[in-house]
Amino acid sequence: MVRADAEQNGRVFMGIEARAIQSLALFKAERKSEAFGAIAACLRRAERPGATRVFLDEGIDMFQLIRQARSQTALPDFGGIILDIFEQELGFLQNNGDESPPAYLRLSPRELEV
Repeated sequence: MVRADAEQNGRVFMGIEARAIQSLALFKAERKSEAFGAIAACLRRAERPGATRVFLDEGIDMFQLIRQARSQTALPDFGGIILDIFEQELGFLQNNGDESPPAYLRLSPRELEV
């Protein structure tokens, strides 16, 4: 309902976020094939506006969902970009023991471009 309302009223990022959360809920409910299809569709929708933060903010569970989905289904290239950013952030955390990555890793590709 939230997703449909957001998409009908032109709130692109809210619609993408609703799709991402729905995908994650399916994944956690062990409905993996549905989750993989849902996250692939969500990533396709998110690629044009470059909505990386939507996925990164969901943390390690989203990383695992996208990583497993990539091994089971064809994901858009944007999925690989998201995984790369996650791996940079996770690598930073593992190497430095810090709880938060540097600010530049929290920015979207579009934000970095500007």
